[in-house]
Amino acid sequence: MYFVPSVGIDWVGMLKRLLVNILILFMLFLFLIEPFPLYTYAQEGSFEHVLNGRELFIKNRCVNCHTIGRGIFVGPDLKGVGSRYSREEIIKWVENPQEIYSSRGKIPINEGFPPMPNMAVPPEEAVLIADYILSFKPPVSGAESGEIRGKVVNKTTGSALGNAKVVLTYYMGDRPVNKEEATTDANGNFLFKGLPWNRAYSLSINYKGMVYVTDKMVFYPEENSKELDLPVYETTSNDREISINSAHMILEVSNEVVSVAELLSFHNGSNYFYIGNRELEDGRREVLRFSLPGNASEVRLLHGLEPEDVVRTEWGFIDTQGLEPGIRRVVYVYSVPFKGRSAFIERVIDYPALSFLVLIPELGRERVEVEGLSEAGTVEVGDKRFLKWVGSNLKSGTRIKIKIERPYFYVDAGSLKWIAALVFCVMLVIGMGYSLYRKRGEDAAGKVSSENTEKERHRLILEIAELDNKFESGDIEEEEYNRLRSEKKKRLVELTKLTRK
Repeated sequence: MYFVPSVGIDWVGMLKRLLVNILILFMLFLFLIEPFPLYTYAQEGSFEHVLNGRELFIKNRCVNCHTIGRGIFVGPDLKGVGSRYSREEIIKWVENPQEIYSSRGKIPINEGFPPMPNMAVPPEEAVLIADYILSFKPPVSGAESGEIRGKVVNKTTGSALGNAKVVLTYYMGDRPVNKEEATTDANGNFLFKGLPWNRAYSLSINYKGMVYVTDKMVFYPEENSKELDLPVYETTSNDREISINSAHMILEVSNEVVSVAELLSFHNGSNYFYIGNRELEDGRREVLRFSLPGNASEVRLLHGLEPEDVVRTEWGFIDTQGLEPGIRRVVYVYSVPFKGRSAFIERVIDYPALSFLVLIPELGRERVEVEGLSEAGTVEVGDKRFLKWVGSNLKSGTRIKIKIERPYFYVDAGSLKWIAALVFCVMLVIGMGYSLYRKRGEDAAGKVSSENTEKERHRLILEIAELDNKFESGDIEEEEYNRLRSEKKKRLVELTKLTRK
């Protein structure tokens, strides 16, 4: 068993990597998408915008690089931009800056600034953003700097944390440029004043050896202050409250291997930060265990696991990153080879699991046997049918055994791998369809109250901005980021259609 790096893929392994990537996308579409509304749906089937130019300026991450009258940031200050460019040019800057660079024959146009990337802003949104920039008026308050205030709360005890040191880090883009410290008062309150508008900021606190860090934040146009709470927790080495809310395995079969994608949704049901109950040789602690089949290879960590925090073992791997109260999703993939006509996968469940699901596309002449779970028929998505096995309330140590056996006269012609590659690409579309199918079912079970539309819209703005900050800081891959944003928009159509009804 070994971990596969993200580069250096050889020709022989290309097909297997293709399978793995398809499975990855399948899992992400299936389990990591959350619905966030961006539009309302008009009765005639047309889209009606509910976001104004300011909100779109935030949602599309313009605010992460530009201010309007508050100084040079990563990009130029946009105050007075109407005197340098026409309205049509500003719209094109927002929609597709590469056209501006191409027409001017120069990149970047403004010396000393990085080129503006294409942010994939829809044309109708680009118009609203441009008009907002052109019509912007400075806030009446006339404040010359911002402030960030908040409170440090021990969520385990429910009490405020006094005399705690809070560190504020300044960023210019992704580069830290300064730090400032503040000590909380007896009520846990802290305050940072005199903060330049044209910087990004993050807060951090070290409590009993555990470091808590916020995502990067910026001051939005006309925003003078930010207020937020910093939660900390007491630590525990007791894993009694650690469980798996849901576990999913999706298998795909190629000529040589079975590719397996797993998603585990861990739940820390306590009010303590779990730091593990066993110390490793290097001084770190075992927090989460991941048992793999003994014949697993090409292990790749996709979500919720950092390579520097993972320790390989003979039976799988260990994650040494602490587990905060709540939910943490983990996605990883690996391959299991065929031995003769058969491939065997034996999976040990390391924690109590509320539910466990295995999905395998119908293979035709191959025979599939699964022990430890109950056969649950099939799931049909489009013209593709999936075999399904499920289990519930499984105890730690439960073994799941999967055997895939080919017929005696199985044809393994080299030409079939190219056909297989095309078929597996179609699997991506099926995965997306299955995700949307599940979400429709969930939406049909509930009712969307129109009075919550404004509240949902406001929540969207904040959460989209948080996602954008993560992208800017490099905490999320661009492919995953674009995928999630696209899915949120698609999801909104369904939610808002119910709202209108």
